[in-house]
Amino acid sequence: MTTQGVRRPWGVSPWLFWVALLVGAGLVGNIPYVGIPLMLAILIGGGVVWFRTPPSGAARPADHSAARAGAALPARWGEIEVQGESFRRDAVRRLFDELGLAAGGVIHLTATLEAEPTNKYDRNAVKVVVRGWHIGYVPAEISADVATSLRRVRSPAQAPVRIWADPRDGLWRARATLFPAQIEENRDFAAESQPVARTAARSRARQLTVAVSETLDLRSVESVRMRVKGVGHYIDDDERLTIGGPQNLLVREPDNPHDSNAVRVTTLEGRMIGHVSAARAKIIAPMLDELGPYGFIVGGKSASAEENSFAVDIPRAEALRRFVKLRQGDRPRPAVLE
Repeated sequence: MTTQGVRRPWGVSPWLFWVALLVGAGLVGNIPYVGIPLMLAILIGGGVVWFRTPPSGAARPADHSAARAGAALPARWGEIEVQGESFRRDAVRRLFDELGLAAGGVIHLTATLEAEPTNKYDRNAVKVVVRGWHIGYVPAEISADVATSLRRVRSPAQAPVRIWADPRDGLWRARATLFPAQIEENRDFAAESQPVARTAARSRARQLTVAVSETLDLRSVESVRMRVKGVGHYIDDDERLTIGGPQNLLVREPDNPHDSNAVRVTTLEGRMIGHVSAARAKIIAPMLDELGPYGFIVGGKSASAEENSFAVDIPRAEALRRFVKLRQGDRPRPAVLE
């Protein structure tokens, strides 16, 4: 059994939708000769819009595996780190309880992406739902693009997702990645709690140190704080609380086989943490290249007991563009031979 929500065509309340529809149909019906056909067309069209609009706020289906299926969404954004898991801890806990992973673990599943046009913070918000549980949202920086793709298929869409969750200290922490570039083995942390099994499970991350000869400080440039992507590839879960600090380096990686605009995020010592999101890297990479082969010092935030993710301060495009122009203006111009 499911509890039906309220249909809100175009985000308006039901009574306002029907009042406007009936008033409009009545006015059109007074037009000589064509009034009646136009009135019927408006009423039929309104009914179609009404019944094609899914109810908002519907309760979770009693059968958790009966979430609405949709078309498979193409992986044209690369890896997408789901946001807002820290506000959905209970949903993550219940999901892992259902999967028999009460002590947490790593699992690969299929997520359903659903547009949420009634979201009061972002009308382009896209929910990430796994087996009926709402575990987070698509990042705001690409939500409009993803929402447009959902409107094209006229239904929720499906995407592969990797979820890491750990209830250490009684507080569930989770990371969910859509379209994961690497498929890992599913893990049960309860089974790995045995000393022998735990030793074999460690050091799955690829530790990498990036050599940087010169640095350029960008902390004075206006920025926005964003989550570092792909941390799990470079930092083990057990060492997250020991790496990083309030400052990071941005280092270009033009020879990355997956994205020539890639921008690495490292510690000041060069220890690899992860990458800037592909969408943001595409914007800032050309400007970083103009500045030169530096390691760019920016602010950031390391993982903590309360928040298991890393964050980095990414320069805003316009502010970085102004900084580049100022730097270029300070460079000596070559002499002109007459």
